[in-house]
Amino acid sequence: MSLASILGFTLAMAILAATPGPAFFVLMSRAMANGVKAGAGVLTGVIIADVIFLILALLGMSAVSQAMGEMFVLVKLVGGAYIVFLGYKMWTQKPVDPDEVGQSNGRGYFSSLLEGLAVNLTNPKAIIFFAALLPTFVDVARVTLMDGLILAGIVIMAGVLVDGSYILLAQKVSRWLRSKKAQRRLNRTGGATLMAVGVAVVTR
Repeated sequence: MSLASILGFTLAMAILAATPGPAFFVLMSRAMANGVKAGAGVLTGVIIADVIFLILALLGMSAVSQAMGEMFVLVKLVGGAYIVFLGYKMWTQKPVDPDEVGQSNGRGYFSSLLEGLAVNLTNPKAIIFFAALLPTFVDVARVTLMDGLILAGIVIMAGVLVDGSYILLAQKVSRWLRSKKAQRRLNRTGGATLMAVGVAVVTR
């Protein structure tokens, strides 16, 4: 794999990570409402999904998708329903003491990881990117194990650096929302966003 291919794929991954989409809104909502730990969990789930897409693309995503058949539809429905449920939970979440805003607030790392994984596994932007655009940067049929490790490293690095900066931004914003009234608005905005994402996943 050439240096030009590596640089091109790195730039493309940075753009993919920076472009607002379902995963972006979930990441920001969780980081603002539940703190860095929850945001990091969502980020980890998003990155795991991206690595899965990368592996599938290298193995031949179109063939894998055909082999999955109706199973992929089932995964999409279950994932969408789960996201709607999480949105409802956020909508009904009670405000906490102002001194605890931006802390863990009852949302664990692992549950947030599952949320990020569910959102990104059903994200058409990520699916299209890895299935259609990856071959423009590398010859999928001739990728070596080392090439695959380099690509996976780029996927992880782009997610950590770009989406990690969103978590820090969300934390700064959350400091302005210390009243219980502001928290309630934030929870309902985030919950509505999650439910909208879940409905979009199920119906598209």
